[in-house]
This record gives sequence, structure tokens and C-alpha cells, in this order.
Amino acid sequence: EGCDPRAAVTAYKKLAGADGIGIFLGPWCGSPQSAVAPLLAANDRVAVLGSSAPRAVFSLSGSRMFSTQHSIEDEAEFLAAQ
Repeated sequence: EGCDPRAAVTAYKKLAGADGIGIFLGPWCGSPQSAVAPLLAANDRVAVLGSSAPRAVFSLSGSRMFSTQHSIEDEAEFLAAQ
């Protein structure tokens, strides 16, 4: 997706529609995550993120986008406390 929301949406639509993919790894960057999240909710697909993400993408995705790391907000709070 190259950290480009439009490229991420185009790739998602091709993979979900034409190829019938239901589980995605990524997107890796924040703005593509926010762009793809509502599409997951609308199409009953799931994404696993290999990077931290804002808490909002979980809600935007209808609870279908999961991160393997702490949220960006939790990470920032921890670093600020250190």
C-alpha cells in the first residue's frame, strides 16, 4: 500500500472482491488503516496489523481490525511516562 490510502483501498477492493480474500495482513501505515477499516466492517472481512494503530481503527472496522502491538495512544503514554 506504500502508505497511500488510495492504493490501500484499491488493493483491498481487488483482493476482497475479485479474489475473494477474507483475511488481510495490514495495512501497515496509519492513514491506510483508517481508510480500509470501514470497508472491513461493511464487507465482513478481518485484518491483522503488524504495527501499532490508533484505537479508533478498531471501532471504525466494526471490531474487525486487530493489532499485534499496543495502540499508538498507549505507546505514547508509556514513552511520556519514561
